[in-house]
Amino acid sequence: MKKVAYFFYGGLTGAIIGGILGLLLAPAKGQETCSILKQRIDAASSQFNQAVDERRMELEKEIQDYPKK
Repeated sequence: MKKVAYFFYGGLTGAIIGGILGLLLAPAKGQETCSILKQRIDAASSQFNQAVDERRMELEKEIQDYPKK
């Protein structure tokens, strides 16, 4: 389980550093960059929420199907 957590933290750290460097080195103007960034964040947030909802439904189904003792 620790390996998964380390992998997650590494990916998150890389994403943050990459995002910061992307903003600093972006060829677009500030307003354009903010607009593009907002769209990407909204899309990623939507995908994340969808994945969470799907997994929650899977777990709820597993709980319902789990034999009661």
